[in-house]
Amino acid sequence: MRLRRIPLRATLTALLALGCGGGGAASSSGPAVVDAPLAPSTAADPPSYTPPPAATGEPGGPVGLATSGGHEQAEVMAVRFLEALRDGDERGLRRLLDERLARAQPRLSSARQPRDHLIEVMLRHPRRGNLGPDTPLEELVRLEGVEVTPLRDVTRRIPDGLEATDLHLTIPLTAAGRRVLRFLLPGWAHQGALVIRTGVAPRIVGL
Repeated sequence: MRLRRIPLRATLTALLALGCGGGGAASSSGPAVVDAPLAPSTAADPPSYTPPPAATGEPGGPVGLATSGGHEQAEVMAVRFLEALRDGDERGLRRLLDERLARAQPRLSSARQPRDHLIEVMLRHPRRGNLGPDTPLEELVRLEGVEVTPLRDVTRRIPDGLEATDLHLTIPLTAAGRRVLRFLLPGWAHQGALVIRTGVAPRIVGL
C-alpha cells in the first residue's frame, strides 16, 4: 500500500513553527536577559533531554514532536542531504550517509556502494558546474512532490542490510535537476530515491 503524498514544504514549516512557538510576546517589565554563550559540546557531555512525543504540551514547556512513523524526520534528512550535496559540504554528507549504502535505483539492491567513492563523485565530478549555495533547491527538485513509503510496502524481498521499517523516498526532479544530478548520484536520471533509517541516530542507508 503506497502512502499518501506529504507536502514537504508544509512539513518543514510546521516543524519550524513548533520549534519557535510557545514563547509568547515579550513582557515590557523586568530586566532584559542576555543569554550567555554556550560552551561547545563534547563527547563527554550527556545526551540532551528529549521529552516523549505528546499531542499537547504545557505552555512554555518542552514538547516532543509525535511523528508518523518517522516520515517527517526522513523528509528533513532528505532536504539536509540535498543541501549538503548542492553546497559541496563533505562533512555534512559524511554525517548523513552510512559508510556503505545499498542501491536504491534503478531498483533496490543489496549491492553496497562505499560512501567515500560516492562523496568523491558528488563533490568532484566536472558536471557539477556552478552548483552551490546560491542554487535554490527548487531549481533541482520538486519538494512538494516527495513521497515517503515504508520499505515493506515497496518490495516483498527486503535486500540484505536494509530493514522493513526503513523509509523509501522518491524525489521528483526538474529538467535542470536531471541534467546535473544524473552525473552526481547513481540512478538519478529521471527521479531521485533515498532509503532512510529513522530513529535516535538517523542516517541514509540507500542511494
